[in-house]
Amino acid sequence: MMDLQALAGMDESVSLFGSTIPPETIILWVTVVVIAVGYFFPPAAAAISAAGIHEFHFLGIVFALLVALMLIIGALKPRAEPWHMVCTKEVDLTPWKGAQWASLILVFLVIAIYVFFAI
Repeated sequence: MMDLQALAGMDESVSLFGSTIPPETIILWVTVVVIAVGYFFPPAAAAISAAGIHEFHFLGIVFALLVALMLIIGALKPRAEPWHMVCTKEVDLTPWKGAQWASLILVFLVIAIYVFFAI
C-alpha cells in the first residue's frame, strides 16, 4: 500500500514554517475531493462559473483554505515534538560562486521576454 504521507508534500512545506504542524494525510484527501468536485461535479462547476470565479482563482482559494486548515489542525493537535531539519551532509551545500550573476542574468532575461511580448 502506498504511503500517503509521502505524497502530501504540501503538508511538509507548511510544516517548515510551523514546526509543530503535523503532516496529516487528511489534507491530501481534502485537496483531491474539493478539486474533483469543483471540476467534475456539474452543479458545483456551474456554481463556481456563475459566481465569476476563474479556474485559477478556484485553485488559489482551495490552496488558501487548505493552508488555513493545516494551521487549524496544528493549533488543535500539534506534534508531540517540534520538527527539526537534520543535515546529513549527503549533498554538498557549498554556495556556487556564480549564483548571483546567473540569477541577475535570468531576471534580466525574464524582464526582456516580458517587454518583448508586451510591445
